[in-house]
Amino acid sequence: GDTGLRVNAVQMLLIQRHFELAVDGKFGPQTEATVKSFQARNRISPSGKVGAKTWEALVVPLWKGRSGAAVSAVEIQLKYQYGFSSLSVDGKFGAMVKSAVKAFQKRYGLTPSGIVGERTWNAMVLHDTK
Repeated sequence: GDTGLRVNAVQMLLIQRHFELAVDGKFGPQTEATVKSFQARNRISPSGKVGAKTWEALVVPLWKGRSGAAVSAVEIQLKYQYGFSSLSVDGKFGAMVKSAVKAFQKRYGLTPSGIVGERTWNAMVLHDTK
């Protein structure tokens, strides 16, 4: 029943992991079933909920030059949740995305590497207030 940018990020990370589902920001039956499939594939008890173990397995490290749905998820978070309105959502981790990631990391007390690892992903969804 959850909705919003967090769910959107989960859906896009599942797509990055080669699962097919609609990205609608709604944690409905299709998303739950896809999470269960992901969990089973990764030897996690298939609860359909995105807890710590599932999230850890789901996050994809990203850096300049990467592309895909996970990059789009970061762009969407940065643009719509954190005010980096000049970003385009094109799924390409370029110089502007790296700069925005570094600014985000500074804002939340992380090392400003420009790389989206587990700590940066966690900060993005932790501070997601919408």
